[in-house]
Amino acid sequence: MTASSVVHRATATRGMTPDTALAIGLDLGGTKLATVLIGPDGRIRHRHHREHHARDYPAVLDAITGAVRECDTLGYAPVVGLAVAGPLDRDRERVLAALNLGFADRPLRADLRERLGRPVVLENDANAAALAEHRVGAGAGARCLVLLTLGTGIGGGIVVDGQVLRGAAGAAAELGHLPVGTDGAGCGCGATGCLELYASGTALGRLAGAGRTSRDVVAAADRGDPTARRLLAEAGERLGAAVLMLAPAIDPDVVMLGGGLAHAAAGHLLPALRDRLTVGWPFRARRAPARVCLAGCGVDAGAIGAALCAMDEAAETMPAGVGAGF
Repeated sequence: MTASSVVHRATATRGMTPDTALAIGLDLGGTKLATVLIGPDGRIRHRHHREHHARDYPAVLDAITGAVRECDTLGYAPVVGLAVAGPLDRDRERVLAALNLGFADRPLRADLRERLGRPVVLENDANAAALAEHRVGAGAGARCLVLLTLGTGIGGGIVVDGQVLRGAAGAAAELGHLPVGTDGAGCGCGATGCLELYASGTALGRLAGAGRTSRDVVAAADRGDPTARRLLAEAGERLGAAVLMLAPAIDPDVVMLGGGLAHAAAGHLLPALRDRLTVGWPFRARRAPARVCLAGCGVDAGAIGAALCAMDEAAETMPAGVGAGF
């Protein structure tokens, strides 16, 4: 499914009519800001990805405001969804920590609502991507979907029966911190053996040594380098081990990998992940292991998911019969 058809399908599944589907979705990371504008015809009418290196809160607000204003020149969207790389509070009002953006514990939702003069919905970026994949991507129709996003670190999102699993304090699905290692390696979260230490982009560069990056490792593996191939196979096995830790608790039927590293190294990671699940799947007597695949919404997943969150909230709160102006 192409990104241009995403929202037409999404609005149909949520009972919204085409004239209520106008929304802006943004995905804010440490070095990029992705934006999509979903038009009243139920299609993505505008998308833009820009680099940004904001490292303080006012600069982040300025970057988001500028992206929204740019969309406003193409058509006013009465709701805005923002996906953020960091944990949120339970009510999704504040960003508790966004270390790669240079701020923590700020009322981002209220501040943006005041600046933009319209409703704003916040979501964790991996949760937003998981929602997009479940609603309109490669995991459409799954009963229980697990998404692992591989980049500098590892994020995660879980969707069960159509609902994002957020947990008691909004901190569920931090899958990069599942303990899969036994070598005592310490993680920045304070625990040891976390998945991020073995299967993230940062980890691959560190394990390869000699100043190499994960991009170097993938390129070398594609050329047939045995050491690079081994590192990626081991990363896939660690990802499988993490899924097997989750399986008895949530019984997923779809497991997918997303993020830049996953797409670049899919040919190396996915087979190792599938093999690990085949060997260790706890429900073999009842059904086959979960389907393993690559995420389908690509680089737009977080922004699409943020827009869907905004549309969902608007659909739940707007009076009956109200159209595009809410």
